[in-house]
Amino acid sequence: MLVGGEGKRLGIKTPKALVKLDGTTLLERAIRLFLDAGFEDFVLLTAHGDQSVRKYVEERQWKDARIRMFPDAKKGMARGKAFTDALRMGGIDSRKRSVMVYPDDIFLDHTLPMQAILEHLYAVRAFKTVASMVVARGHRSPFGVANADEHNVVTSFEEKPVVPRLTTVGFYIFEPKAYRYFKQAVSSRAKGPVEFERVVLPAMVKDRKAYAILMPMDSWIPVNTIKELEQAQNLVTPDNPSPPGALP
Repeated sequence: MLVGGEGKRLGIKTPKALVKLDGTTLLERAIRLFLDAGFEDFVLLTAHGDQSVRKYVEERQWKDARIRMFPDAKKGMARGKAFTDALRMGGIDSRKRSVMVYPDDIFLDHTLPMQAILEHLYAVRAFKTVASMVVARGHRSPFGVANADEHNVVTSFEEKPVVPRLTTVGFYIFEPKAYRYFKQAVSSRAKGPVEFERVVLPAMVKDRKAYAILMPMDSWIPVNTIKELEQAQNLVTPDNPSPPGALP
């Protein structure tokens, strides 16, 4: 779990993973989702110098969970460097399959982890892939969308339409063979942050080694802005439960 986000777009000074939704932190919700699916080993990649997540985890009691924390070696590493350094230094066992998730993505279908694992294993055997990404069937545009003719006269307009493209939801599964892509594409000596979505995933896709696991759009809520946090709050409160979706 990548828990180094600072939550600047939410206008907060605490780590985004510790933001509360209906009285429960995003980190708690993420860990509980996977604990309930039978997962036991967790590695939290934390921000350089941050002690608040460590303190929070040490004060919690998650039954059946083995939780280790691996901090960024320096500030501004971003997700690509953080994950790759953890692999190189043994924070993540390079002999084992892993699931990478961001706790600021809310999944309303509690069966998703095991369904995703099953479909991933099918793809590994059927198509020789080494990684899978869970994707939603489209996403809602944050803007209105217009079309215009050759004279710039608007011919149609739709406010915040659903864009019919597959959208990654911050949930990835990697076979041990996938780790070479991280080690080859991400240099620990590179200056500045390195996002694995920009350098690692394109390399996997080029080799046709990545598989897409589809989920309904309404089973996922990203929490990156105050508006998205409010939307998530409305959906997860007991007075307004959202029916969980299901993988196709």
